Amino acid sequence: MRGTELEWMTPVSCRKAVATYLEAAEDIEAASEQLGHSSSRITSRFYVPPKIDRSDFSSRLDALGGGAQAS
Repeated sequence: MRGTELEWMTPVSCRKAVATYLEAAEDIEAASEQLGHSSSRITSRFYVPPKIDRSDFSSRLDALGGGAQAS
């Protein structure tokens, strides 16, 4: 894809994007099957980013600043 806006894309990055999308839209088994892996553990370990807890800690952070909001 040289000379295009997708020049950065490699076969591995494409496979990771497909795996990540399918895991979110369906499940890890669908992603694993699409990539042809014998085990979903392979897909989870190498192709799908780990789920990160994105808890909302804003109330705790507000308490540090005395509850005042930045202007």
